[in-house]
Amino acid sequence: MRGGELLNLKWSEVEEKRIKIVSTDTWQVKSRRDAWVPISPKLQEEINRWNRERETWVLDKGDGKRHWAHLNELTASMRFIQTQCDCRGPKPLHGFRAGVATELLR
Repeated sequence: MRGGELLNLKWSEVEEKRIKIVSTDTWQVKSRRDAWVPISPKLQEEINRWNRERETWVLDKGDGKRHWAHLNELTASMRFIQTQCDCRGPKPLHGFRAGVATELLR
């Protein structure tokens, strides 16, 4: 998933074994079409443990508000984590997405 897709992802769009990426009036999916993304069994296991009772967004503060309001804030957090892990790259979110895709293809 792209950073913008993740920021705009609501729990109502997360189903068993898949996530629906939906365009809204204020945000457009990059491909301009809604899409389904499969959820790995490990991630599904983790999602099932989360208490999402008061949360609207997947990246939620627990009070119904987004944890990161803008993509640059999410990027800065990812850049911090990369620095801590000594694996910095030019595009933190894109690099992470590409790395995960590579691992899934193995």
